[in-house]
Amino acid sequence: MRVSRNLILITVVLLICAVCVGCGESIDGLIKELEDPDVTIRVSAVKALGRTGDPRAVEPLVKALEDEEWEVRESAVEALERTGDPRVVEPLVKALEDEERQVRVSAAYSLGDMGDPTAVESLVKALEDEEENVRWAAANSLGDMGDPRAVEPLIVTLKEDEEGIVRGYAAEALGDIGDPRAVEPLAKALKDSSAQGKAAIALGKIGDERAIAALITALQERDMSQLVAKTLRQLDWEPKSIEERVHFLVARRDKDQLVSIWDQTKRVLLKDAESGEYSHIQNALYAFIGIGKEEILPVLIDKLDSEGNKTMAEAFLNCGHPELRNAAVEWADRHGYRIVSAGGTSTVRWGSW
Repeated sequence: MRVSRNLILITVVLLICAVCVGCGESIDGLIKELEDPDVTIRVSAVKALGRTGDPRAVEPLVKALEDEEWEVRESAVEALERTGDPRVVEPLVKALEDEERQVRVSAAYSLGDMGDPTAVESLVKALEDEEENVRWAAANSLGDMGDPRAVEPLIVTLKEDEEGIVRGYAAEALGDIGDPRAVEPLAKALKDSSAQGKAAIALGKIGDERAIAALITALQERDMSQLVAKTLRQLDWEPKSIEERVHFLVARRDKDQLVSIWDQTKRVLLKDAESGEYSHIQNALYAFIGIGKEEILPVLIDKLDSEGNKTMAEAFLNCGHPELRNAAVEWADRHGYRIVSAGGTSTVRWGSW
């Protein structure tokens, strides 16, 4: 079988690196391969040079950042980081402006891994890159670096970036930096479905009184309450009122404890159901379903009639209780909706906690 030239050359390059690391002849050979017309060979040579650990590899690798093929440039970024040489920071900063997105992404991550504070301003600028991948890589690296100069730009990203994944990375970075200036914007981000989970964890990392207060409030946000409860436990937080205790137990889906203080549980959740705040109403009603006390059925049906929507009706339809199923069907008929049976699955099942 005929072996391709590419395979032979790649094998030779790797053998040169493995056998003769530190040898002048091997370095010269790898540098020569950077001029090979085959992009695959150039990429292999770049990677091999990065593994040599030889300071003589830095200048050829910097030159490779100007290669016409982006795969070579990206490999050069990673190879330069691997050298750990402080001379590579400036070329990597320049690579943040490369025309190819993936090169900019790699440069952002590499600068974060190197942790040189001179790169902070350039990474902050990258938070405004047109590509979301670059923006989240920059946010991630700024969090790793922990420089307080990044706090205000990351707050702007958390508030204003159009992509939820980028806002999430900004929240995570703010938590890694741990600056109290981030508490208020992170608290507001608890309402952002794309960033709320990372915002909760970030508030837990900051852990001051305002952060804890924001997390306590978020216990009533059903979609993230379990994560919030876990975060509060990690902070050794203990409820200071019956309201906090009930909300905490609801977040943990602790049916036994909620039933053991049923009169207090019912009072707190009924108050939530009358709050006018939809997320709190939903959290309370789903808690009642999870607990499964028959006496509360009239309250649930009344709330569906007065403040229900299609999502709530479908939850009632699929919760496993016939009275709530009938109420959901009647509500849908009155409002002209078509609600769907989930075939045994549900947001919450009657008495399942």
